Amino acid sequence: MVEVGPGSMRVGRFIGRLGVVTMPAIAYGLGVADRVVRRHVAKLEKLGWCARTPAIRGYGSLVWMTPSGLAGVELAGLAAVRAPDPFSIPTMQTVRIAWVAADIEAAGYQWQAPRELALAPGRWGAQVNNERGGRSRRLPDLVFWPAPGGLPVAVVVGHGLPKPRRERAALEGWQRSIAAGQYAQVRYVTDPSSARRLEDGAARVGLSAPQLIAVERVVTDQPSVPAMPIETVAEASP
Repeated sequence: MVEVGPGSMRVGRFIGRLGVVTMPAIAYGLGVADRVVRRHVAKLEKLGWCARTPAIRGYGSLVWMTPSGLAGVELAGLAAVRAPDPFSIPTMQTVRIAWVAADIEAAGYQWQAPRELALAPGRWGAQVNNERGGRSRRLPDLVFWPAPGGLPVAVVVGHGLPKPRRERAALEGWQRSIAAGQYAQVRYVTDPSSARRLEDGAARVGLSAPQLIAVERVVTDQPSVPAMPIETVAEASP
């Protein structure tokens, strides 16, 4: 019988909260060596609690929890994910979000993952004008607390060039959420050119600089990490 210790539980919960994670992101976020992560993942895999698959070469192996694994790490309230397609846009966006979450975890902040936010959209979503003339809930990709007891920060991880009308509607929604005291700030993680566009758009809808920050790193005082993980695809189990 394989015993699940606190280290494996911690790794399993990190994976389960995010859905699909690369092994280098786990190592970085939890502050442990790659070989330690491989050992914990191998243990969880032997129990049938997680599964993994090679990703595109150079982007690390993808890991996710099975239904029994989610129950084992006390995350049964989250839905199990299907085996990901490493080449799909949704998978690549999930990987990007996981790296941003790892950045926040490494900095020692409390945070909520997309799958956790989706359990309570009324609490976490911003009211955004939609194309039908009404409003719908827009969830951030992540939420974290820079200071214990303070208001949370909404995090949006950029992926591609959005339509100008939708981007403006999102910015207006975040402005309303901040004004209502739902969030202290919205933080876009994006490239420099997109950051300038977002800052200009934010100014037009009344979002001041402290209320919106567009940066390449969600936690700017952390040491640099790659935007995407760089690792050999096939990782040998210990």
